[in-house]
Amino acid sequence: MPRDEYLEWRYNGGGRIPVGFEGVLQKEDALALEDGDALNAVADRPDDDELHKYMLLRARFIWGFNNGEGRKNSSVDLTFDFGRYLENCMGETLTALVIVHEVTWLFVLVSMIVAYGLFGLAKGSTGVLYVFVLFGFVLVAAMLWILFHLNYMYRNLSPPATSNLKQVLTGHHNSTPAYEKLPMEKNLSKHDRLFPLGTGRYGPDFFAHFLRTTLLIAAIYLVGITVVFLPIMIETHLEVFFPICITLVMVTCALIWPIIGRLTIVTSVGLHKRPDMVEQTMREVQLERSIKTIKILAAIQSQMRRLKKIQGGGARPTKELNLNPKQRRDLQDAFVLFDEDKSGTIDAGELYNLLKSLGQQIEPAEAERLILEMDTGNDGHVNFDEFCAVMAVDDDAPVSNPKHLADEMFQMLDKDNSGAITLREFRDFLQQLPINLNEDDVDSMLHDIFGDDDDASITLMEFEHFLTRKELN
Repeated sequence: MPRDEYLEWRYNGGGRIPVGFEGVLQKEDALALEDGDALNAVADRPDDDELHKYMLLRARFIWGFNNGEGRKNSSVDLTFDFGRYLENCMGETLTALVIVHEVTWLFVLVSMIVAYGLFGLAKGSTGVLYVFVLFGFVLVAAMLWILFHLNYMYRNLSPPATSNLKQVLTGHHNSTPAYEKLPMEKNLSKHDRLFPLGTGRYGPDFFAHFLRTTLLIAAIYLVGITVVFLPIMIETHLEVFFPICITLVMVTCALIWPIIGRLTIVTSVGLHKRPDMVEQTMREVQLERSIKTIKILAAIQSQMRRLKKIQGGGARPTKELNLNPKQRRDLQDAFVLFDEDKSGTIDAGELYNLLKSLGQQIEPAEAERLILEMDTGNDGHVNFDEFCAVMAVDDDAPVSNPKHLADEMFQMLDKDNSGAITLREFRDFLQQLPINLNEDDVDSMLHDIFGDDDDASITLMEFEHFLTRKELN
């Protein structure tokens, strides 16, 4: 099964939660997914199972990108981090909501004129208060209407809850989303037809304007409560309206997050996929994988130096550290790099080849002795458990010491010992890694660190800050 940040957060206590999904998982769900059974299992789940909905939507996104639903991109596969993609899209959604368009101000102005007219028709202060409270209910109703229609779109864009992942990934007709069954219409996609009030292709902009207008009016409403209408409430002995109005504003604000989550989803899947966000997500993931590879190789180099000081099997450390799932996954990724023949074990030749290709100073005899020290089973090979035992011996081991690990990584990258890592040094090292990166891939990944300056460099402190920001330590 693919490793998605959402699943990592649910099963292993870390990582991201994708926007709009807050479901509660059961223990048996985790076991089924880890064993791969969920791929073939026929879904028999309640309608509110958010994990199942998320996995179906994720599978449909991947299938759609490779089968003509929206723009094709054959590089999107089962390893694609859909949760991160939604987060990136959400950043754009939030940016769009923050920038207030002229049309939004026009909507606000019209709303204020309508409110002024209603206040003019009201009789006395009490009538004005009733109109004001009614206006608060209209705000809540507007937000609920937005959420209702976004949920309607979400249901139509998602595969049926009765389908399973295998059906979705193979394009089975039982997994076809409801919107695909809509009749064709000239100059309007089936996805666009889901947007309300005939807005069609302008549906995303309509939702953005509507939501911005509602939020701005809610802010004006809150100011009106405290500055204008609270004295009137006190004067007319209708203070009971004050908590009602405040509650209405709070409900309006509470609906913002689920609305933004759903808005992000319905404008980022189906025929509204965002290829630029897909490429950005893939670059971010590739960079983090590369940094993690460097991290674990630095840890290996440090442990190799420690092992060189050990004389014979009797000197092996005996205090072992219990690895958390994240550390174990990192070690598994490193183990795969060494295991050239995919046999599930590492021999002296494989250890020597990888370290030598990365510019590490090691002789064949040293590689053989290191394998001997790690090989507790005395069979001439190192399996994954033996590898983990060496890499996580105690609390000072690089796997569990972020500061030590950052120093090791920096020394590995700083080839000329200048105290700074240049773009060229970083690029050259990444291209040596056995993870199929060309120069363009590397340059696009390193843009996040070095920017557009080919002569840029980073110090140890800046490198540690980068690792912390990326949560790679």
